[in-house]
Amino acid sequence: YKSYMEAAGFVDVVQKRFQWPTNTWPKGNYHKKIGTLFNQDMQEGLSGIAMAICSRIYKMSKDEVEALLVDVKKDLDDRSIHAYQAM
Repeated sequence: YKSYMEAAGFVDVVQKRFQWPTNTWPKGNYHKKIGTLFNQDMQEGLSGIAMAICSRIYKMSKDEVEALLVDVKKDLDDRSIHAYQAM
């Protein structure tokens, strides 16, 4: 978003990038808390995001999308998957 802010007239814009864990797998309390919150956000928003993409582009029915999301949500909660999301 740095270029957007500069185009709007802001100066000395600093862009910082972060890596957020996707669930509670990290050992440290700070990253574990971030992972908990990020996972909750993903669990709550996943249906709407996936429904829009899968129904419009792949012509999947609501039931097909919901069936797909069962496994996706399991993977989001799987602590053996050490994934990060760039922010």
